[in-house]
Amino acid sequence: MVGRWVKASENWTDETNNKSKRVGSGRKAFYPEVEKELYNWVLEQKKRGLAMTFINIRISMFEILDRPEMIVLYGDLRTEFNATTGWLNAFMKRHNLSRWRCTKISQKLPEQLEQKLEDFCRYIIRLRIRKSFEMCNIFNMDETPVWFDMVGNFSIHPKGEKTVYIRGTGNENNRFTVVLTCAADGTKLPPICIFKGKQMPHGEKAPPGVIVYPAMIVYDSFRGHLEESVKARFNESNIDLAVISGGLTSICQPLDVAINKPFKDNLRKEWHLWMSSGGAGCTAAGNLCCARISDVCGWVKRA
Repeated sequence: MVGRWVKASENWTDETNNKSKRVGSGRKAFYPEVEKELYNWVLEQKKRGLAMTFINIRISMFEILDRPEMIVLYGDLRTEFNATTGWLNAFMKRHNLSRWRCTKISQKLPEQLEQKLEDFCRYIIRLRIRKSFEMCNIFNMDETPVWFDMVGNFSIHPKGEKTVYIRGTGNENNRFTVVLTCAADGTKLPPICIFKGKQMPHGEKAPPGVIVYPAMIVYDSFRGHLEESVKARFNESNIDLAVISGGLTSICQPLDVAINKPFKDNLRKEWHLWMSSGGAGCTAAGNLCCARISDVCGWVKRA
C-alpha cells in the first residue's frame, strides 16, 4: 500500500488545483491608473488628518475619472462606472485598506504638536532646576466624572436571547467628581470626592483616606484651571503651576495615560460587587436604593 502511495505521489506536484487561491489572485482592477490616483489621494487625506468615508472615496473616484487624461485613457465612464460597494471593497482589499474606528480627535496634526511637546518639556525641566523640585514634589492632578450607577454595556447571558435586562438603581445620570493626584515618583495621593451640595448629608461620613470638599502642580488646560482666581489661590500656597497645552494631555498627563482607565474599571467592579451582595436594598415601592455617599467614597478609596 505504501508503495502505491509513493508511486502515485510522483504525479502530485504536476497536478494543478484550479480552485486553489494564490497570492495576488482575484479580479484585477479595470482602471489601474485611476485607482492609483485614488490611492494616492487616500494617503494624502491621511497625512492631513482628515476622515475618509465611503462617500468621499466614491466622489473622489468620479472626479478622477473626469480628468482629461483619464478620459483619453479609458473614455467617458460616467455612465458605465457605478462605484458599487463591491468595487469599493475590492479596491480596499487590493490596496490593503480597511475601515477603522477613530481613536483620537484633535485640531492639530501629530507633527504640529511636536514643537509644543518640546517646549512644555523644556519649561518643566527649567522650572524644576530653578526651584530645585524633588520628584515627590511634582504632581499631576486631574478630575474625572463618576456615576452612581456603573452598569456597563455588556453582560454574560445564554446564547439566542434577544433582550438582555440589567437591573440598576435608576441613577445612571447622577454623578460626582473625583480628583486624582499622583506624584512624579509614583506616589498616589488621597482622592478628593466632590458632590453636589454644601455639606455631607445627615448621617454620612467619608471613610479615612478620602477627602470630601471641593509643590508644583501639572494639569490640563481646562478653562476652569486657567481662571485667575484659581492661579492666585495656588500662588498663596506657594505652588507653581504647569499647564499642559491642548492636544498634549494624552502624552504628558500620566493620569490620562495610565491611571484613569484602571481606576474606572475598579470602580465598576466595586459597583457590581455592591449590587450582587444586596448592598442597594429596596425602597417601600420595591425599587433599588441609590448608593450612599459613604459607599461610593469607599469604592473610590479601594479603586
